[in-house]
Amino acid sequence: MKKFICFFILLQSFSSYGQGPQKLMTVPTGPGSNVKGWLYLPAEYNSTSKKYPVVFFYHGNGEAGTDPNLLLKQGIPQLIANGMRPDHILNPADGQKYSFIVLSAQHWSWSPSPEWLPAELDWLKQNYRIDTTRIYVTGLSAGGQESFNAVTYNQAVSGLIAAAVPMSPPPLGTYDINMIRTYRIRTWFFSGDVDSYTPTVQAYSNQCNSVYPTSSKFTLYKGGHCCWNTFYDINWKDSVTDGLSGNGCLPIKNNR
Repeated sequence: MKKFICFFILLQSFSSYGQGPQKLMTVPTGPGSNVKGWLYLPAEYNSTSKKYPVVFFYHGNGEAGTDPNLLLKQGIPQLIANGMRPDHILNPADGQKYSFIVLSAQHWSWSPSPEWLPAELDWLKQNYRIDTTRIYVTGLSAGGQESFNAVTYNQAVSGLIAAAVPMSPPPLGTYDINMIRTYRIRTWFFSGDVDSYTPTVQAYSNQCNSVYPTSSKFTLYKGGHCCWNTFYDINWKDSVTDGLSGNGCLPIKNNR
């Protein structure tokens, strides 16, 4: 059964690039290659034996480079750096609480490539207790593009993902929309009403629904190519909730 779960993000004021409760790691991205990235583990991780879902956050072009502190400028890494803990989040669909592992890797010139995902997951499986049936991708701007790229990439990549939240993705070149149907991937797209990318973003959501009916949502907000932290904020409420809580949500399901 497909279910939604809300991944609440607490938006705070930011004055420094302290990393907060996450660690800087060397993340394998393929044979003989790696990048830097921030890893968050639930506060309870060392006192349990259970497996945890994983959220891959894909940064925008402004956070690309070789200085991992740039990743703390906005989005999920920024929020974690300032004390938020995505732990014990209630899923109103099943009444269960979930805590998340979050990996935010850095690309040197754009945003993390979907090709990295298998190697990243192998590394996580070898070193941490992860629930491989609950793998989620989200990102903003360039990262929004790459999160949509990931779910429409190919069997080796798209087959790993349960759901995605692409925020304001620029147009993507070649992609296989049938991956959405084949792997029953839920998507939730966001874009501003004066963002030039919005017609493309809405078309992506429509395409997802055309191959896998009711699998995708599209949220149009007032603004331009900006404002993404608003929708990770615990105080944000969706005006259309599909009967579920609408606070800073990722459309998360178990599709295995």
